[in-house]
Amino acid sequence: MKYGTLAAYVLCAASLTARELPFHADAELGFDSRHMKYGRVENDEPVFRLEGEVECLDLIHAGVESVYGLDSRGRNLELSPSAGIGHTFTPDDSRWIPTAIALDATYLYERCAREDDGQFWTFGIGLPALMLEPAFVWEKETARDGGNYLALEIGHTFELTARTGIRLSAWEGWGDGRRNECGAGLMDTRLKVTFNYAITEHLALGAYAAYCDYFTGADERTWLGGAYLKCGL
Repeated sequence: MKYGTLAAYVLCAASLTARELPFHADAELGFDSRHMKYGRVENDEPVFRLEGEVECLDLIHAGVESVYGLDSRGRNLELSPSAGIGHTFTPDDSRWIPTAIALDATYLYERCAREDDGQFWTFGIGLPALMLEPAFVWEKETARDGGNYLALEIGHTFELTARTGIRLSAWEGWGDGRRNECGAGLMDTRLKVTFNYAITEHLALGAYAAYCDYFTGADERTWLGGAYLKCGL
């Protein structure tokens, strides 16, 4: 999912030899017009994010995401460290695998300024080699409500040039009676368009626009946008 530290960004920009080591690191500095959770507005003022993730041996990953409000108080809204395991199996690994299959299991601790801290176990499976890249996620919360959340995402990236691309994606979420205040059923829909420009091999700049709809007794519809600077090695 998404994680980061400013130190990881500096390390990424400074070191080009790390690519030879058995790990991969990403860092991202992002700006969002508002902070959303499960299709609902969590903070209606702009926020910026610091995210970073390190993956080792194409199996173990750990990271952190920090969300800061950009109002007059400039407060830290969330701090979410995580750790997990994940791997993508391909037909090269076994003749019984028809296409690439990505599996992942992650634990995340969410420290929040406005509500009790949360703990999440997330299990995902995806088919990244298919045109629509379907991905299914099951999320289990264990500290707040003990609820379950299921989501399906599809999307595709269209390459415009060697350095630019546009990704179209759609997300649909479902929650049980403990997670969804209106009872078990559909929770949120998200339609998103993302533009990405590769400045260098290790640095990319992007922007996005998204439409979110939350299904409750009175539907909540929201538009949002943002931009990001991402570094990877």
